[in-house]
Amino acid sequence: MTAAALANVLEGMFFSEDGQLEPAAVNALGKLFEEKGYTITGTDQGSLQLQANGGGAAAVAASAPKVPDLKLNPTWTSPAESHWTLHERLKGRDGFQFYKGGECLWYSKGKFFSMGKNITVYNMKDEALFSVRQQIINLRYTFQIRDAENDIICTIQRKFFHMDTPFRPFYKVTRGTEKEDVLYSIESNFGGYVFAIKNSDGETVCTIREKVSGQNQANRKKNLYEITCQPNVDCMMMALLGIVCDCIDNDG
Repeated sequence: MTAAALANVLEGMFFSEDGQLEPAAVNALGKLFEEKGYTITGTDQGSLQLQANGGGAAAVAASAPKVPDLKLNPTWTSPAESHWTLHERLKGRDGFQFYKGGECLWYSKGKFFSMGKNITVYNMKDEALFSVRQQIINLRYTFQIRDAENDIICTIQRKFFHMDTPFRPFYKVTRGTEKEDVLYSIESNFGGYVFAIKNSDGETVCTIREKVSGQNQANRKKNLYEITCQPNVDCMMMALLGIVCDCIDNDG
């Protein structure tokens, strides 16, 4: 059947001779839209008026993976899947920029004269928000994320060996300085350019993937990452964990 013939069949099924939607068609379409979280509120000249009823968002929230209660910036969460970009800048030490679409939300600077990585994150008003600091006295790669008051939010440690990922990098993220209060685990591929951040149930809440660009082809230490967060995930935390992974696996 050609596209034109199929269009004629569908038109005969859904529309009356005066161009209005048939009641049976409205009922059938109503069930489909209801599953997606919408209600048909009216028809006019062959078109549908829809209203979001919250069912779609509720269904997404119900199926979303569980996330810890710790949130660095609740305003940068989304009830649906969200996409962000982490851009390592060419100039400066450990300089990153964090984008939503084309808008830069924050940037970072690293201290040149520092034993280990010491990176401070600033908002676009140049106000310090968080810091990412390497703990150099540990045998394993260990980093801490701290707030503007220098309080330790979480600790990230790369493991030498993990049974589930024996030949790939594996990180454990714990609350504050507590070793057993695990917030997330992070698994990487063998090359260290794709990171899967998982909750305590082993569900992936965020994926950080290197995007190939002219910049990182010329300099492998200057990377551009695409960050995909599941619903209700703290995107600020995910980006800071991405900086830690970059420091260890791509710069270390």
